[in-house]
Amino acid sequence: MADQATEVPEELELQQNNRSPWFVVGGVIAALTFGVWIFGWIAQANNKQIDLRTGEERTAAPDLFDDSTLSLGAEMICSAALSQVNSLTAASIVTSPEERADNVVQATIWYSDMLSELEGLTPATTRDHIIFSGWLADWQTHIDDRQFFAQQLADGNDAQFVMSDRAGERLDRIINRIANTNEMYSCAFPVDVG
Repeated sequence: MADQATEVPEELELQQNNRSPWFVVGGVIAALTFGVWIFGWIAQANNKQIDLRTGEERTAAPDLFDDSTLSLGAEMICSAALSQVNSLTAASIVTSPEERADNVVQATIWYSDMLSELEGLTPATTRDHIIFSGWLADWQTHIDDRQFFAQQLADGNDAQFVMSDRAGERLDRIINRIANTNEMYSCAFPVDVG
């Protein structure tokens, strides 16, 4: 009798054997699906950077300064320059290319002064220095473009502003990406010549 109680009917044995591979396949698919999500959450959690000024943890970004002191100093400088530029007559009101040239020249002088002040800031880390120096070089290129544009206007041409690019990327996007990432909103690409 003991032999009869432990015997599994042949039909059930076939069903159990047929079900096993599907359980394994389903288990592997479930593990992979949830594994990707878990890996993503862990990777996102580890994508943090410590702010050297505040000691706070921030979400890391390729162009984010290690020390937000640099951002605060730059924002103050840029804000003052932007206030000066905003005091000029709006381009839509100016009636001649020569008058427009005067505005562009004056704004460019203020932006050049701003750039000189920004160059006086000292990044805290080598990484910040590399990012900041490249960004300042992009600003210098923009100032050069503005000077060329102002000269065309001063010559009486109703010219359009031509923006340089770097490695195929528009200069305004590069300047804005670094300004916005580091919360230096007044340091964004100027819209007075566009």
